[in-house]
Amino acid sequence: MKKLSQIGSRIVFALTVFLVLAAAILTRPPKPLDEFDQPFYLTVAYDLIHHGVFSNGFINLGNAAGVTPSPGMFFGPLYPSLIAGVTEIDARFAKTVDCGAETYLAKRSATECDVYVRPMLLIHALLLTLGVLAVARAAELLFAERGIFWLTGVVATGALLADANQFSFLMTESMTFSLYALAMLAMVLGWTTSKSRYFVMAGLGLGVLCLARFSFLAAALVMPALIAINSRFVVRPHRGWAMVGVLGFVLAFLAVIVPWATRNAISLGKFALTEEYGSVTLVERVAYDQMTLREFVLAFPYCLPQIGPAIVRHAFGADAMARFH
Repeated sequence: MKKLSQIGSRIVFALTVFLVLAAAILTRPPKPLDEFDQPFYLTVAYDLIHHGVFSNGFINLGNAAGVTPSPGMFFGPLYPSLIAGVTEIDARFAKTVDCGAETYLAKRSATECDVYVRPMLLIHALLLTLGVLAVARAAELLFAERGIFWLTGVVATGALLADANQFSFLMTESMTFSLYALAMLAMVLGWTTSKSRYFVMAGLGLGVLCLARFSFLAAALVMPALIAINSRFVVRPHRGWAMVGVLGFVLAFLAVIVPWATRNAISLGKFALTEEYGSVTLVERVAYDQMTLREFVLAFPYCLPQIGPAIVRHAFGADAMARFH
């Protein structure tokens, strides 16, 4: 009876978190479809819907609405595929996706589009809720303190509410948060129980996560070492357990990502997960890290909305932040 009561209370908590997050996201002002990274995913989803081709979206040179695009592998397939799937069950959302992609490809303003994205925002809220529950459960396993599940869940929800505006864009943040939290929960379960099946689940989770955002490959690469370290210095289970856990994680991870790499080999002649995604990110980050001290200090006032650039240019000269662009 006590266990049933605990399950019931957690279901109520999950529903409350979902309703709070959904309300926070849905009440944000509608976002123009050409802001930030949304055109990436909209144009890839558009090509998937209308041409049956997973492309690089508007990054393809010469790509335009109505023209069959070339296959691409720059972006992860998960989020554009989710968008394409939701268009199959909501005709109004399908029109929003078409309008957003077509106006962007035609270099017209997206203000003429009906910005109806409620189905995706509800999915965002659901994904974030799953992430909150995963974080709360992981904390409970790690600290074994009474009430830590509830405290961590409330704190995690509050942190997400502070950034609710970000989750109202058609971008991958809610998906990556959720998948990462669930994968790490599986890792914690493996570390604390010494059961290899949880490492298999973690491998599957991180594989799916990498199909949403390739940069998480960095996390996947270190997980086998962490499994081995945990078995050697922390739990010390029976001989051979570490190898079973590592092997389960690696095989499960490969089972998810190898089909995508195989698709790329067939369609583009490259057995790889992505094309230049990591290189572009590194180029951007290295350039940012090579700012001078003066540029670094001025970047903070310069990034103040509306007034920042004018203030910096007036006080320090028109070219003070030229390299920042």
